[in-house]
Amino acid sequence: MKKIAIICASALITLGAQAQTQKGNVALTGRFGYTQQKADPDKSNGKYSYTLDSYTYTLAPAIGVFVKDNLEIGASVYLTKSTSESLSTNLNYRGDDLEEGEGRRYSVYATQYKFLKERLAMHGTLSAGLGNTENSRFFTNRDQVGVYQLGDHYDRSSEFSVALSPGLTFFPSDRIGVSANLGSLRYSRRDIGQTYKSVMYNNDPEYIEAAYISNILELNFSTMYLNFGLTYFFGK
Repeated sequence: MKKIAIICASALITLGAQAQTQKGNVALTGRFGYTQQKADPDKSNGKYSYTLDSYTYTLAPAIGVFVKDNLEIGASVYLTKSTSESLSTNLNYRGDDLEEGEGRRYSVYATQYKFLKERLAMHGTLSAGLGNTENSRFFTNRDQVGVYQLGDHYDRSSEFSVALSPGLTFFPSDRIGVSANLGSLRYSRRDIGQTYKSVMYNNDPEYIEAAYISNILELNFSTMYLNFGLTYFFGK
């Protein structure tokens, strides 16, 4: 009798996890990413120092419907914002640099789940989307006399991309899934416009505008591109 109870309990656990990915269920997912880079000056080197403080935040909500068991079709929004400040100095020089950027992407996706254990599944996601980014940079360079150069850069791009990304999902309860996604194989086409302004000493300002198209195929599978997601499943 005890063995039968254990077998029944194990079956219920397995069905509880896999029932989340049955046809007709809905999945709400929220992903948040954060990266930080910092560099502090080398105190043992009194002639030169460099400091850097850089932050990037990403937020990606999504909603999907299981059109068949273990196959989810959905749509997502990807938002990112970044800030970077750096300072370089030596005996005769000081350079200040400030960069800011933000981006938005709207995608549709298909995710296929394959259960490895009772509450652990691997998944692959194929997505396609449109997005745009804006980045600005302002810098000044000084010597012992004063500011000898300052510049203002701005670029804006629109992008179409297709990506294939793997990951793992753990189901701690019958309604919750915690996913880890590591990099992607991605193709993107970007239309980029740039504006560059620079002034050297008392010379006339230099003003340049440029536009070009780039096609990029990249394969990124490293911890630098690791992000986590939390999904709530509801339906049957």
